[in-house]
Amino acid sequence: MSACDALGSIGETALTNEVITKLMSALGDESDKVSYRARRALGNIAKKTATNEVITKLMSALGDESERVRGCVCNTLGHIGEKATTNEVTSKLMSALGDERECVRSYALGKIGGKAATNEMITKLVSALGDENDNVRASALDAIGKMGEKAATNEVITKLMSALEDEKEDVRENAYEALGKIGGTAARDEMIAKLVSALGDENDNVSESALYAIGKMNKKAATNEVITNLMGMRCKDGTLACQVPDAIDNILSSSISIMKLDPKLILQLSWRKSELSCLKNVLMDELIVKFFDTQSRDWLPLVADIALQKGAALLMTNGAVMVYDKKEPVVVHVSNLELHQELIGVLTNQAIQMHLSFGIESEKITDQNIPNVNNGKRKRGDSLISTSKRQKQPQQDNNTNDNTDSSDARNTEPEEDYNSEE
Repeated sequence: MSACDALGSIGETALTNEVITKLMSALGDESDKVSYRARRALGNIAKKTATNEVITKLMSALGDESERVRGCVCNTLGHIGEKATTNEVTSKLMSALGDERECVRSYALGKIGGKAATNEMITKLVSALGDENDNVRASALDAIGKMGEKAATNEVITKLMSALEDEKEDVRENAYEALGKIGGTAARDEMIAKLVSALGDENDNVSESALYAIGKMNKKAATNEVITNLMGMRCKDGTLACQVPDAIDNILSSSISIMKLDPKLILQLSWRKSELSCLKNVLMDELIVKFFDTQSRDWLPLVADIALQKGAALLMTNGAVMVYDKKEPVVVHVSNLELHQELIGVLTNQAIQMHLSFGIESEKITDQNIPNVNNGKRKRGDSLISTSKRQKQPQQDNNTNDNTDSSDARNTEPEEDYNSEE
């Protein structure tokens, strides 16, 4: 074990100014090996024993003549984390942002945490985004990302948009990550358009960061263009393939967001129900209202498919649809009887194909659970189409007489099965 390693492993009780001074001195050693071990030792001390004495000593070294020492001190202060996030430390790091050496500026930027999100610090970071050195620009973006929504000023967002076009891949990558951490606060039409464009970036890290950022834009990214591009992504690796459904689910987290999309696109989403969970957010009554309001038959297969996915039941009456979803039953009044009949036809055909139930026992239909429809009474011609699996009927004994129970699905026409007695 080297002397530096030994010093780095000592406890707080043995820590003295002399020990720290020796390690500080070793940071500037001509030997890279000695300098590295001194830096590692200081990092170990900082993590374990971040006393005021250690922090004060480190801050004083930010004025050292050696650029290596100054850079290493910034790095060590970063290891201390929240314990070093005081006004004095932040002030010292801000001073280091103006260091003549780019490596020191970069180190200082990389160690600025979210708690340092003051107006003055944000102004410094914005200035650093224009630095000639790409490492400094990338570090400034990393610092902005740590601040999250606190850094979401118009000036910062404008600079981030410019950074998306940076010639350096690591700068672009950090810009997308920063946008994602800021979240929906940064969502602008132009911003989202750039994120969509970046999904096809040749660099996988850039496209992955853009995907992460789009997922954090939430409902503001709920457009046909964004979802279509996400659906069409061809992922080169398993990690990115897993992130696409997550991004779509984050964006389409509400029924309102989903209803904004083209019905044909929503149907494509339903075909990937094994990967996506967002369609569970659709409210059946809103979907049915959308169908009747738009009078577009493109919504018809969606009503049937999503009702099946959710295990919902629909009671079709003369002039209304009673929706049994997860919440209390909801009545949707219908004025277009032609569309009403088409909806009944689509639901009935799907139920036949899926061997689903066409009815529920009459005792379950009460005044309480069918409000405002036929005065609470189920009439002949009303149809309850349920997405629950039909129970198999017991096989009839050969000696059974011809008075077969009308609930036997094999000997009963569908109309008789879901129509109540007069």
